[in-house]
Amino acid sequence: MITRIKLSAHAWCRGRSWFPRAIFLLLLLNTALNSVVDPKSWTFFGPIDLGIHETGHLVCTFFGRFICIAAGTVFQLAAPVAVGIGFLMIEDLFALSFSGVWLSISILNVAVYVADARARALPLVSVGWHRTIIHDWNYLLNSFGLLPYDKDIAHILTWLSYFILVCSAIWGAWLCLLMATLPKDQLPDYPAT
Repeated sequence: MITRIKLSAHAWCRGRSWFPRAIFLLLLLNTALNSVVDPKSWTFFGPIDLGIHETGHLVCTFFGRFICIAAGTVFQLAAPVAVGIGFLMIEDLFALSFSGVWLSISILNVAVYVADARARALPLVSVGWHRTIIHDWNYLLNSFGLLPYDKDIAHILTWLSYFILVCSAIWGAWLCLLMATLPKDQLPDYPAT
């Protein structure tokens, strides 16, 4: 499996430009590191995640209260995973680092929301016909009797976010290194992108 991944990466990297991808990766990692330092800070992923989160609630409105409430987070986390699968399908290996960083930031955002489950101090957004705003994670954790563990669950999610971020950064950096160091005399027959 590892050998197959290495062979695929070598074949994909050969003849591709590393410099613009390295700059993009650095900008992406800067955004992610700002989120690590201050998880409540604004990133360009924030409005996207919020829109997808609220869309999850709207799409699942008629499937019952629990599913409707859970769907916000499910949609928010499924979006970067789906984009990553799309990148795999079109065989853009470097773009997987983008999906991974986006997923990492989304998980970190969810961790902040989970940590607030008991306190319910975060300002919340609601769309649709709801008369009262429901704190998703207060409701979800309370449904399973896990509300006293909100901070512990948030801590686990935070570390999962960090792990995905590190893996995404290593993946993107490794591909950039391959693109920069592969012999130029072994370029493929197709034009470089």
